[in-house]
Parts: sequence; C-alpha cells; structure tokens
Amino acid sequence: SFSIIIIIIVSIIIGTITATGGTGADMDDPRPVLSVIWVAPFVHACGYGTEALATLRAIAAAAAMLDGRVEHELVVGALHGGLPLEVEHLARLDNDEAVFLMAALQQAEVIRRSHRPRSSRLVIVCHLPPPLWATCSELADETRADALVGRTMFETDSVPEAWLATLRSADTLWLPTPHAAAIFADALDNHVPVEALGQTVDMTLFAASPDSLPELDSVFLYVGRWTSRKNVAGLIAAYLAAFTERDRVRLVLHTQVPGGSLDHAIAAIVADSPALAGRDQATFPLIEASTAVLSSQGMAELLRSASVVVLPSHGEGWGRPLMEAMAVGRPVVGVAFAGPPAFVTPDAGWLLDPHPLVSFASTIGADHYPGHRWARVS
Repeated sequence: SFSIIIIIIVSIIIGTITATGGTGADMDDPRPVLSVIWVAPFVHACGYGTEALATLRAIAAAAAMLDGRVEHELVVGALHGGLPLEVEHLARLDNDEAVFLMAALQQAEVIRRSHRPRSSRLVIVCHLPPPLWATCSELADETRADALVGRTMFETDSVPEAWLATLRSADTLWLPTPHAAAIFADALDNHVPVEALGQTVDMTLFAASPDSLPELDSVFLYVGRWTSRKNVAGLIAAYLAAFTERDRVRLVLHTQVPGGSLDHAIAAIVADSPALAGRDQATFPLIEASTAVLSSQGMAELLRSASVVVLPSHGEGWGRPLMEAMAVGRPVVGVAFAGPPAFVTPDAGWLLDPHPLVSFASTIGADHYPGHRWARVS
C-alpha cells in the first residue's frame, strides 16, 4: 500500500542520514524537514522512468495520509536526468501525471535554492543506471546533500565491473529484489549498505477489470523493447511453432520493430529456426505490432485487452509489464530468474524454469560482461 511504501522509504532515508553522520533536530524544532530530490528519466517509457514516476506519486499520496504521524515533514522534488528530455516523450504522460511532475520539478528547484536550516536534511535519490550518475553526484556536491541513495538494478547474476567505483560513491543502495540486493552486496564486499525495496503500482489506474477479457481470440501480449535480452525472436518462434492460422489466437507486440517491418523481422526469425523450416507462411497464426506511444491510462487499457501477458526475457531487473498486468487482473508468463520471482505467485502466473543458466555472450553474441550469466529460455 502507499502507507507501507512511504514508511519504508522515509525510515530508510532517515537511517541513511543517521549512518552518514547527520545530526538530530534542534530541541526547539519539533518537526524537521526531510527534503528529497529524486533524479530519474521521468518522462521516458523505460522501466526506470515509469517506476520513478509511479514511486514519487505513491510517496506524495501516502505523505498526505501520514501527515503528522512521522518524525519529519517530507518534501519531495523531481529532477529529470540521465536521458535527454524530448517533447514527444511528454505524450506518454496523462494530464494528472504531467501536472504532478511539473509541480515536483518546480519543488526540486525550490529545494536547491532554499537555505536549509541545521535541523533539516537533504537526500538525493539517483534512480538511474550507474553510468548515468554524474548528474546526481554534481547535484549532491552543489546542494551539500546529507546522503546520496542509488536506485538501480541489473539483469544477470553479477554486477558490471565498470559500475563498482560509481556504486561505492553512494551512501546506500536500493535494489528491487532480495536476489539483486545479495548480488550487489557481495560485489561491493558489503562496503555500501544495500536494501531490497520492491516496486509499486497505482492500483487505481491499473485496476482489475475481469469483464474486459477478449471474447473471441486468445490474445498474447508482449510489452517492451525488441532486444536480444528481451528474447522477442524466441517468443515469436515459439508462438509460430505452437499455433496455426486455424487457431483463434493473436500475438500483439507493443514494441518498436527493428527496421520498421514486422514481416521482414518474422521472415528472418523463420529463416533462423529449424523448427519452422519449410513451413508455409500462410499457415502462420496472426501477429500484430503496436507502436503507439501510450500514456499510463493507455497502457492499462492495452493490458486489459490481453488474455495473457508474456515476458520471456533472459533477465529482468524487475519486470514491470508483468506487475501491471497482474494489477489489471491478467495472468502472466515470465521466467523464474532475477526480478519476476519476487512478485509473480503461482496463482497469478507461470514462470519458466531458467536453468541451467547460460552465459551472456552465448545469447547476445558479444561478451560485454565477461562471466555474467542469465536465464536459459526454451
């Protein structure tokens, strides 16, 4: 719930300040201010951006409910960072999201420019992959922040070597799952405090609607980028092998198709699949591509249009499309590795066996992360 989220986050932030040497409130100041500037690619449809916006809105909603019940007055601002801010990205925001984000951006400027009393504290939350943390570090120095918190994740069984020095600059790290927290803590030799803090979803926006199930076809929906890690080619090959044109099924891919042609992409997948060799493409089941930029409301409606949501990735830091699908009452299919096992339960979905784990290089074709492994997806 929102209340649990805010209590956890505030308690962790206050704990971080205490651990880094922050002092308590003045005796004549019964309600010190805890200011947080949250840095993230808020308007991008990537996992970091959508999670950050949902989390900030949850904190704001819960803070109003908990006013007077926590030690500090919480003031939260937002700073767009990490990825370029482009006008077309704003199309993915609902009106209330845009209004909220504008106010949060303005609040961050107020926090940056205001004189901070001795009893008040400032925390920078860097909700980005570590290679993009420069903005956060500069902001922490500029504002003389009391603590820098890193919110990040990775999709394999290890941490990139190039990340380690940057990760050590944080006062604490928030990872989305116990799996990730253990991996990061081990890689950093426990020199940086690590907390497992799951993601949140707006249960009003992503509300269950069982009456909207497709009436005619079984609709399999994929939401995400078309990359080797996401295993979209494997999903398409499995779908084509399992069904024919006589089956009342559809595979809807909400993604940007490489090269812009779904037919060409399918033809390349068929050519690389021995199981589909010689198959007449006229016997293939229906596959559609959806490329529209969707607001959160539009995404909720898309998820409700599906019979099942499928995310066959080799690795997910969390797996946000699965969580949002579960929220709207749709079953899911994912992989039992890294993020999804933290929240996908047997009564809500089916997680494929990821073992034995396979090397990153064997699935990507390049060894960007030597020694890293992730899920084998059959």
